[in-house]
Amino acid sequence: MTGEKVSVVIPAYNAARFLAEAIESVLAQTVAPAEVIVVDDGSTDQTDRIAMGFSEVRLISLAHSGVSVARNHGVGAATGSFIAFLDADDTWHPDKLDRQLSLARSSPEVGVVMARQAYRFEGLVPAWFRGPTDGSSEPGYMPSNWLVRRRSWEVVGGFDERMSHSEDTDWLARAVDLGVAVAMVDEPLVTHRIHDSNASGLPREVRQGVLRALRDSVHRKQGAP
Repeated sequence: MTGEKVSVVIPAYNAARFLAEAIESVLAQTVAPAEVIVVDDGSTDQTDRIAMGFSEVRLISLAHSGVSVARNHGVGAATGSFIAFLDADDTWHPDKLDRQLSLARSSPEVGVVMARQAYRFEGLVPAWFRGPTDGSSEPGYMPSNWLVRRRSWEVVGGFDERMSHSEDTDWLARAVDLGVAVAMVDEPLVTHRIHDSNASGLPREVRQGVLRALRDSVHRKQGAP
């Protein structure tokens, strides 16, 4: 895929304890991204200092506005023909971008490439967690797993900045409703960290966000205003 550039966007809010490891996993990729953009969403810890410690990272600092705003700002500043997101508490396997770009190369009709994910637990497995706990993987649909063609992003638009939970479900629903093809590399290429501050640990808010995304999808299909 000669000439194709990957921009990596890492939204970060009070992510100092995990951010360095996330960035290091990006810099260890066998296919190097064209740029790494960390968007500090108004953190009050040392997130900005951690990001500035990497010469390869471009830091964007915002007032605290939420992950959707942070990701959208990052994409707005990116120059790549592919966008890859990584949450600041997750990590990539070294061949993540290579394997996804290979699939994109062989399937030019695909607008979003995902990958399987495994989990890393910081402490006990929380009661809300429903994934595998034995080290095995499962299909991953969260933004840390995405590689998005720029042209597909432009068709779908950004994350809904009114949503603080399940904004990724909403984005994927809009993409599918607009006919964007989604594919998955059948290999575990992402490690999703489970810890005491995961947004997924707010089941009520997540449920409400998913229901909103599904409702909006139904309305779009029905042509409702």
